[in-house]
Order: sequence, then structure tokens, then C-alpha cells
Amino acid sequence: MLPKNAPDAYRDRATLWNSVEKTETQWNAQLTRRVIMALPIEVPKEQYPEMVSEYCQRYFVNEGMCCDFAIHDEDKEPRNPHAHILLTLRSLDEHGKWLPKCRKVYDLDGNGNCIPLPNGGWKSHRENVNNWNDPQNCETWRHGWEEIQNKYLEQNQRPERVDLRSYQRQEKPQISTVHLGRAVSAMEARGEKTFLGDLNRDIKETNKLLAYLRKGFRTLRSWAAEKIKEAKERHEQKQIEKHPPINDYLYSWVLIQNEKRQHWKNHTVVLKRMAGDMLRVSQTTDFLKENKIFTIEDLKAKLDDLEKETGVIHSELKKVDQRIKNITGILSAAQTLRQLRPIHDQYTHTSFKTKKESYYAAHEADFIINDAAKRQLDKLGAPKQLPKRKDVVAEIQSLISEKNECYNDYREKSERLHELMTMQRNYQMAIQPQQPKHRRKHETEL
Repeated sequence: MLPKNAPDAYRDRATLWNSVEKTETQWNAQLTRRVIMALPIEVPKEQYPEMVSEYCQRYFVNEGMCCDFAIHDEDKEPRNPHAHILLTLRSLDEHGKWLPKCRKVYDLDGNGNCIPLPNGGWKSHRENVNNWNDPQNCETWRHGWEEIQNKYLEQNQRPERVDLRSYQRQEKPQISTVHLGRAVSAMEARGEKTFLGDLNRDIKETNKLLAYLRKGFRTLRSWAAEKIKEAKERHEQKQIEKHPPINDYLYSWVLIQNEKRQHWKNHTVVLKRMAGDMLRVSQTTDFLKENKIFTIEDLKAKLDDLEKETGVIHSELKKVDQRIKNITGILSAAQTLRQLRPIHDQYTHTSFKTKKESYYAAHEADFIINDAAKRQLDKLGAPKQLPKRKDVVAEIQSLISEKNECYNDYREKSERLHELMTMQRNYQMAIQPQQPKHRRKHETEL
């Protein structure tokens, strides 16, 4: 895909990239920018070329870049469709000639005059000819791909929507999973358990538990607020002095249920129902006494405390998971550097310039991977002297133990929330007993 002022000859892929390579004179010049994008499996694969073409035209070609893309893994199992995009870095003039990447700009003083230097020259700096290297473009391009995907998902009447922001930026409490990579994904597809796969499964299980807790908190908090509001309204109407204790409702409910069963002919069923009611009330009463819950206000306060405790555990769990991810990334990058160290050392010890350039050209891909590994280490805050592998593995094991403790605390809070929800259901049945939709046989017998 070409901008308007590009020569038609560049529609041939080989001609385009040969021209790009010929234009660059420095041995370490960057020839292209590569973009890799995941394609949604929910969209028919026949629409993939149209999706990618629309995206590239809007965000790259219209800005003056030459674009070359290819779509991979459309039919492989497990499906991982994605697109590779190569972009040129130089602008083209009106005649289709490559322009310089940057230009010299002289600095001016307050009077608009050039600033002289001691060596007789003039103070200057370099400016890019275009803004394609602006880091803000990454955010723009990501958001653009998000919009294109959602457009095609909507056209295909799919309910899914894509949001390329992180959970943190979306202000969602979920813990993000770890990128598995090609090798680990293949192992998992074969049924082999891996450390990263187990880590992702634990994270997904934790997120499910967190969703259950948050839903329970919302339900009980809304219910408690409603009951407190009703109590205040009755108090204002001077119907009651204060909200009665929860236990009064529970025992009143037992009496009401017994009165309703007086006409039942099957006494065995009556006794069984009475025993079930007493057991339910007894369990609820014991729970209320143990947790010092006597009124709806007490229940709301207990919910607040439980939610705060859960929030603390969640924060600790996120820190542990993030540290595990960082250490895993450091291990992966360090392993890459160790594997490529012989190539890097050979390049360093090569003296002659021509040999050095030839060696770099022959191992350019390895050097790109080596630089990416170094950037990853810097991003993760790895020390210059990398720790020994056994020390890193020991730290990971310690973090996993800490994570298991947090998860057990999570489960404990979940059980307490479940008890509160059970108590709420019993209480609701007590104050608003529901009539059965269909009368049973033993209820109609006289």
C-alpha cells in the first residue's frame, strides 16, 4: 500500500525494500518499523485483509508511509491469526524521492541571531522531518486498531468488544495474565503443564473468586441500604422506635410457617419442614451471635470491614503476581542474552570495520533480539549484575507460597461472604415469606 506520491514500481515488494536499503548509507541504520497485530477470531477470516487494509490506509498510508503487510496463522490450530506490518521511515517528496530522516536546525538567541560556538561553528540541533517516531503515536495506533476491531465485530453481530487499555487504566480490579509466547503455548496445546500456564490458571481462578466477592458485596450492600432506608421511614412515621433485631424476625417467621401448616394432613412432612426451619434459624442465629450482628446496621458495618480486608488482600496479591511476572521476564531476557553472548562477543572482538559490518549484517536478527532483551531488563528494573538462577528460582518459590497464603485468605473471605448472603436470604424469607406458585398435594388434602 503506497501514498499518492510514491512511484508505482514500489508496488513490487522487492523493489520497495531494495530502494529503502540502497538509500540508507550507515551500516547500523534502521530500515523499517515493524508492527504485529492480533486479529480477532470472532471475525470471519475472509474479512482480515479488508480490516488490515482499512487500518493501514487510515493510520499509516494517509500519513505518507509505504506499508507492506502479511497475514499469518489463519487456519492453524490452536488459532492465532495475526498480521505483520512493515513501514518505511523516510518521507517521499512530490517526485517520489526519499527525503532525509532529519534536518539540521540552528539555535537562535533572544534577538533571533545564530549562537556562535568557540570552534567557529554555530550551535544547532537535529529535528525529525516527520513525526512518525513520536512515542504518542503508539497510543494513537493502538486505539485505532481497537476501533477497527470493534467496528467489524459489530458488523458481524458479535457481542464481544475490544479494549486495548490495561485493567489498571480501566480501573478494573482484575489481575492481568502473563503472555505465554509461542513455545509455551505449543507446550500447553500438547497438554504439557508449564510454569507460566499454571500461573495464568491461578490468576484466572483468582479473578473468578474476586468477581464473586464483588458481586456479593454489591448485592448485600444494596439490600442493607434498602432495609436501613425502610427503617428510617418507619421511624419518621413513628411506627416503631428503632429497627427490630434480626433474631425477632427469624423466630416470628418460624411461628408463621407453623401456623400455615396447621391444616396439612401429612404430619411427617410437617415435622420435617419444622425441623428444617429450626435448623436454618439456629444456624443463622449462631452466625449472627458469633459475628456480633444484631441489626441491619451491624450487618452493613460487617460488610464494610470484610470489603476492606478483601481490598488489602487483593492489593498484596497484585503485588506478588506483578513481581512473579517481572522475575519471569528477567529470567527469559537473561536466558536470551546468554544464548546470544558468543555472537555479541565475536562482534566486539572484530577489529576491521568492513568485517564488523559484514558480521553484523549476517547476524542482524540476533542483534535485534539481543537489544530487545536488554531493553526488557531495563524496563523491569533488573540490576546490572544479574542474580544467579538458583536465587531467582528460590524467590519465585517464596512468592508462590505468599500468593497461596493470599489466595487462602481470599477463600476464607469468600466463605464469610457466602454465610452473610445465606443469612440475608433467610432474613428475607422471614420478613417477606413467599407463597408457593403451585399448591402441593399434601397442602390440598383435608
